[in-house]
Amino acid sequence: GAVHGRVFLVGTPRYDAASREIHVPDLDFDVATRDLLVGSLAWLAETPFVELLRTRARWPVEDLVRFATEQLERGLNHRLGDTAQLRGTVDSVEILGVFPTRSALVVHAAARAQAALVVDEDASSPRSHRSPLQHGVR
Repeated sequence: GAVHGRVFLVGTPRYDAASREIHVPDLDFDVATRDLLVGSLAWLAETPFVELLRTRARWPVEDLVRFATEQLERGLNHRLGDTAQLRGTVDSVEILGVFPTRSALVVHAAARAQAALVVDEDASSPRSHRSPLQHGVR
């Protein structure tokens, strides 16, 4: 009949720059799960099944890089008060590594970007520093 339960896996996540994927090359059952897989379920702990799990434990990073690029560009392009704005572009985002925590998988990355501070022409003229009444606003 059917068997219900939970299995726990352990492994070290790695980033593969060539395939642009996060994977877990040493994925395996934890010790407690392996001890439970006896008798008719022992085949689950065998190498072919574990290898199948390892080949499926892969996640592409393209969407993550795209999201990070969009967020960085949003931060590089905004107004700074009434007289200036920041304009920038992201040239590249590179994944440096992945690190597991108890609740998440942290991805470390580096970005190459360019930014410029653009001051509105009116802001530097003495006229722009007049009070609203001097501009004819009542």
